[in-house]
Amino acid sequence: MTHYRVTIDVVTHTLGPAQYIREQRLTTNTPGVVTGLAYTPMGGEILHIEATRYPGKGNVTRDFTPSLVDAPPGMPAGSRALKLIPKAKQRDYDWLVLVLDPASLAIRGLLTVDAQGGKSSFSFTNLKENVGLADKEFAFKIPRGVDVVTAPSRN
Repeated sequence: MTHYRVTIDVVTHTLGPAQYIREQRLTTNTPGVVTGLAYTPMGGEILHIEATRYPGKGNVTRDFTPSLVDAPPGMPAGSRALKLIPKAKQRDYDWLVLVLDPASLAIRGLLTVDAQGGKSSFSFTNLKENVGLADKEFAFKIPRGVDVVTAPSRN
């Protein structure tokens, strides 16, 4: 039986440097898409976040059974939360929790729960609306030893 010793040097030599696919920023303003920045152990990444679409034209009192609940964990202190259970079955979610700042009624968070119990939680802090950001706010330093592969444009 033959034994091989696999070290990080062997892996690096065999596979080559790590590849990083840099996503380009969107060059157009697409309705419902927000450009954000995420911190990762490798530095940062530009994210294109598409708004979750809930079908129909909503009316909280007509379409939901609302109730005040405790704010989900991780939401800003002092927030108020409104659990919204749809009166008609929805394909995309079973219920929502809308987290609000009690003084301004600004949205601070959203929790959605689907039929399988899957949860999506969004927390909004230091939210500034309709503020343009310079590209320099999204500067990313490529780690040493990483090859950059440019992804094709989404536009």
